[in-house]
Amino acid sequence: MSISIDSKERKTIIESDQSFIVSAPAGSGKTEVLVARMLKKLLIVDDAKEIIAITFTKKAANEMQQRIIQWWNDKKEPYQKDIEKIIKKFKVEDLEIFVENLNIMTIDSLALRIIKKDFTNSPLDVELQDDVDEIIEESLKDIIQEPEFEKDIQKVLLFMGGNYRNNIKNLTKMMQKRDQWLDIVQKFSHINQDEVKNSYKNYFRNEMKRRVKEVKAIFTNKEIEKFKLLYDKLRTDNLKIFNPEIATSWRDLTKLIFTEKGEIRKSLKGEIEDIINEIFKDKKIHEINILKRFNNVMNEEYIEDIFPLIPSFMQTLKYFYAQLRNNFIEKNTFDFNEILLQAIETLENGQVEEILMHDFSHLMVDEFQDINKSQEKFIALLLDNFASNVPHKSLLLVGDPMQSIYKFRKARVRIFIDIQKNNKFAGLQVNHVQLKTNFRSKPKIIDWMNQNLKQIFPSQPDPDLDAITYHSCKPNQDNNNNENEGVIRIHRFSANYSDGDDLYKAEAKETVRIIKAIKKKHPTREIAVLTRTRSNIQEILSELNKEKEVAIEAIGIQSIQDRQSFQDILSLSKALYNFEDK
Repeated sequence: MSISIDSKERKTIIESDQSFIVSAPAGSGKTEVLVARMLKKLLIVDDAKEIIAITFTKKAANEMQQRIIQWWNDKKEPYQKDIEKIIKKFKVEDLEIFVENLNIMTIDSLALRIIKKDFTNSPLDVELQDDVDEIIEESLKDIIQEPEFEKDIQKVLLFMGGNYRNNIKNLTKMMQKRDQWLDIVQKFSHINQDEVKNSYKNYFRNEMKRRVKEVKAIFTNKEIEKFKLLYDKLRTDNLKIFNPEIATSWRDLTKLIFTEKGEIRKSLKGEIEDIINEIFKDKKIHEINILKRFNNVMNEEYIEDIFPLIPSFMQTLKYFYAQLRNNFIEKNTFDFNEILLQAIETLENGQVEEILMHDFSHLMVDEFQDINKSQEKFIALLLDNFASNVPHKSLLLVGDPMQSIYKFRKARVRIFIDIQKNNKFAGLQVNHVQLKTNFRSKPKIIDWMNQNLKQIFPSQPDPDLDAITYHSCKPNQDNNNNENEGVIRIHRFSANYSDGDDLYKAEAKETVRIIKAIKKKHPTREIAVLTRTRSNIQEILSELNKEKEVAIEAIGIQSIQDRQSFQDILSLSKALYNFEDK
């Protein structure tokens, strides 16, 4: 590893017997630290299976394995000496086979291994599938047709409205995300309706208080007074006087200023426009978005309309899940959610070492910032036999809270933040280390990121919102050689198109123009293009295909069902299967 300002911290993480949670920014070499620590642990364990390293993608797991092979082939120090000792200790004849058999895997693969080892809950030959919508729909229809569940189910379907097909579709989407609500359903199914009401009301009130406190921390008292002035000028007779302590007042203010799309109303001109601009001029985008989110606040009395439905809704979801689980087992087919849920149940009823049938001493988890509550519970259960005073057992959690991108899957960066704050996880003492060196980027790029990204991130952390602050990084000494490298240029694109497709095409043309200009000046340079959406990519590819002098490589961009070759094979297969199908 190159020289860095945090070499001492890296050495401690790799060689120490202690447990750590490591905050590692992009380009900081976190995979290298994790794999290097694994080599050190292989030197002290009796069996290589005692070490488990888990990540979230097969690609990442494969990268960790290949890193060991690469170090050995490249004779990279200091790792070559450790690998040489490992080969001698375990009498390794083929390093690639040895590495392939190490416990480096995705969290889903480990969960699957656990339930396959446990014969009581799951079949041994279980198949893992991404798409189980057919099994979910079959389970829903099975339960809907059961007379004993009719009363609860009809209540739910009546509330949902719409036609039968749409209801099945919406319920299928809910069942796909059952790991996000199953604990809540199990909790509420054991309490009466009055307790449900109190729980919902308390949550609603606390949430409104939190949001009011949050928005008041963004705006000064003087700015809030200006909001009052705006409100009085814009409000209609049916709106109450603005009260900054009440969430519904902020909601009404938000609706007076912003359209449903979140844009400032074009009708606001003159003095009112000046006041709004004055208030917002120094505010960050995410701060203004906090104000906009008040748009979805409802009056407390409205939530009471759903109270009579909650018990039936909870029971219905329980019925659906019980039937879905039976169908999974009957068909020997699980999805990723079910694998994890089954593995959690298995670990709750047995020791991990008994289930895996080997000792378990060291756990390493990569990309820890992206775990959700179910995954947290699974990892905690893995560590259930760990204790802070037990020697030769350790935990390493590595991640970058700034890169947490799976909130839509209920990933909670708060889990990471709480562990680093409390220095504990699953009863284990965990030391927090912050890595700061970026080995990937040039100094000028790092300086630009430190200056500009700090403006995008919140100024204060808020665990409740999974909001984290920006942490600056430093270039390593080897990247300081050429001061002219690593320049960031922003090409401003200004256009006014009412049709989104026209805008994408115009952006694509401008992007290709910039690519051609760079290629003309630097013919051998490789250029990477990242876009926000797949629609942008398709337009850029379309424009690039017109430029014969620009060679392109686009992997995994077009889904297989959209390819002409796939459509031809599908049409031919249908025709051969049924001659009546034209």
